[in-house]
Amino acid sequence: QLQVTMSTFAAFIIALITFAYADVAFDEECNGVYDATTDVQLYPIDICEGERIKGIEQSEIYTCGDDGEVIITSYFSTDCTGNSDLETIAYFPFDTDVTIKCELSSADDCQYAIVRSYLDDNSCSKGNLSRADTQYYDSTEPVNRCRYNSNKDESTKIECNNTAVWETYYSGNDCSTLQSGVDPEVIISNGCDEDYSHLSDLYPDREAYVEVIYCPNNSNIISAFIGLIIGSFVMILY
Repeated sequence: QLQVTMSTFAAFIIALITFAYADVAFDEECNGVYDATTDVQLYPIDICEGERIKGIEQSEIYTCGDDGEVIITSYFSTDCTGNSDLETIAYFPFDTDVTIKCELSSADDCQYAIVRSYLDDNSCSKGNLSRADTQYYDSTEPVNRCRYNSNKDESTKIECNNTAVWETYYSGNDCSTLQSGVDPEVIISNGCDEDYSHLSDLYPDREAYVEVIYCPNNSNIISAFIGLIIGSFVMILY
């Protein structure tokens, strides 16, 4: 039976935190489930999010159905492989008013950074995945996509590397002119996350260590580097 996962809980917290920004009017540029009030993406489409909580390994993925509905599939693994535990139409009890976007092809959809949060009972430290009692959950951040806020005539872009995820603010609609005097905002930085007060309230004996475990930018750079090496080797052969 599908449990209320930490990724679902995290989406609920994001919705609460961003409620103060209800005046935004972002273009929705990624497939996903959005809070209809704030335009904040709550769940990505076709992206697996895994977790290990209280010794139970589980993962879930949201996909678009044929009639515009969203299907959630759950697995007893951390990478959405093996036999599915549950496949059903997704309902959003915390988000009574949502917007669903499924129009983009996989080639045109957003890229995502994957962030892992480790929960430790004693100190804020990176967990050892080989230990069965190491608890963690994965969440996502859409990256490399310019989003335009027509109410403020500003655009933003979230980017990543292997140590951080940050958001940069621009004037106008195309993410080309940096806003004067506005520094990029760090969303996630590897290490002890000081913004986990919501976890401390519910789990006072836990702290969270977060790290970026996947950034598409780094993968592209590695792929390009490998491709360059292979191409050079082929040229030498000929």
